[in-house]
Amino acid sequence: MKVAIVHYWLVGMRGGEKVLEAFLDIYPDAVIVTHVYDPGSVSDKIRQHEVRQTFIGRLPGAKSHYKKYLPLMPMVELAGFHRVVVS
Repeated sequence: MKVAIVHYWLVGMRGGEKVLEAFLDIYPDAVIVTHVYDPGSVSDKIRQHEVRQTFIGRLPGAKSHYKKYLPLMPMVELAGFHRVVVS
């Protein structure tokens, strides 16, 4: 079963990222789908998984102003996954 765990942005380690790590324990083969990804700001546990950054991460200013792109986030394509978990 192909599982995606959607985490809107990965730019630090706070409470939401701890929840993401717990989901990774439940779904160890899951793909992480995120809009903005800064590998240097997350744990080794998260970096060890496949992380797919969406088109939003390539938009101007996305790394620092990612919250401005919230209205675009539902447009992300998740076809091909059997289960989608949103953290």
